[in-house]
Amino acid sequence: MEHNPILAVVLNRRGKLHNDLLLLEWNIKACTISVISQFVEAEAGPLAHNIVEVPNSHGLAFLFRAGDALLMDLRDTCNPCCVYRTNLNFLPNAMEEQTYV
Repeated sequence: MEHNPILAVVLNRRGKLHNDLLLLEWNIKACTISVISQFVEAEAGPLAHNIVEVPNSHGLAFLFRAGDALLMDLRDTCNPCCVYRTNLNFLPNAMEEQTYV
């Protein structure tokens, strides 16, 4: 059985407050690309910057957004889902102002 490459694309539409995550299949023999599925977040979150594969974890990817990251399970390409969300704001609640002379 031959497997076709799968491509995850973050789609930012002008004027929209959320992203779409598209999973595309590249059929090399037929020279075609088709949409397998589309993941649209139920909650409007910050816009995404990048999506990267998790090393040595087939089918998992990090979707980096402004201020947070989503761990996406893409193993079922017809039904991608978010399995974990983590906050990336590492600034302390109260920042000290320092003056250098």
